[in-house]
Amino acid sequence: IAAGVSPAMARERIAALLSTQLAHPVEIGGIATGWDGWNPKLVLTNLRVRDRVEASETPLVELPEVDVTLSWTSLPLMQLRLKQLLIERPRLAVRRDRAGVLHVAGLEFDPTLQADDSPLTDWLLRQRRILVRDALITWNDDLRNAPQLVLDRLQFRMEHLPFGRYRIGLTGTPPAELAAPIDVRAEFDGQSLRDWQHAAGRAYVRLDYADVAAWGEWLPLPVRVDRAKGALRLWFDVADGQVSGLVADVELADVRTRLAPTLPELELPRLSGRMGWKDAAGERELAFRHVGFATATGGELPCARASRARFHGKP
Repeated sequence: IAAGVSPAMARERIAALLSTQLAHPVEIGGIATGWDGWNPKLVLTNLRVRDRVEASETPLVELPEVDVTLSWTSLPLMQLRLKQLLIERPRLAVRRDRAGVLHVAGLEFDPTLQADDSPLTDWLLRQRRILVRDALITWNDDLRNAPQLVLDRLQFRMEHLPFGRYRIGLTGTPPAELAAPIDVRAEFDGQSLRDWQHAAGRAYVRLDYADVAAWGEWLPLPVRVDRAKGALRLWFDVADGQVSGLVADVELADVRTRLAPTLPELELPRLSGRMGWKDAAGERELAFRHVGFATATGGELPCARASRARFHGKP
């Protein structure tokens, strides 16, 4: 555009370039331009990504506004590289089917495949920073037969760090009966994001208020929980694509739980402290630290410093 190209022609060229990079037809409703230092900046409105195979009136992805800051390295590398990708107010439906395949806006990601080599995933992982603001996300998990989860006013940030690491942050507002706003942070290595079966990293979840038993529909809890409400912090370890360990700081009320299949059910008016589990060599180890609780009969157990228990297999 700065070289005299009309906005309409620039829009067509950018749509063609994105279509090549994403391997799906791309349409752009409008375009505005600017500069961020030495980096060209584009504001795309009404961006639609359509299915390259099936003709449909409904696009795979529809974004009201996308702010794109191009990196100057796009020229020497002859590839579309972004300094930052900002997506405003998207609406996105995510579903995991009974076979474990993820469906995101018409695109499919199969975690059972050795690696995800789709052009879209590969291109996104090459970008320095991706931001999503004020999104509405619906999550349907057919594999776990869980009810639909809706996250509103979702904010998402992914940064490509040195040495192939990725840092992810997410905040959102679930239904009020489930929890207060949720805060999720994670860090994974770059290769594992392409190879879902061998994903490795750590994640953190913060819930200042939650119906813990209800969240068990979507999150792996360290023990069976039939009833509990309160605040918790969760730290997950992920190895080979599976959650291999969890640590939870909890402050809960009205708890009904069972710590292991062979142990009796517990009903506690109050439970607080740190607890967690770790899987290794076919065994699950439960750990407790500074755990205290009140019993249904009115008894109080002061905080215990630390204890451990092992069970063969997983509860």
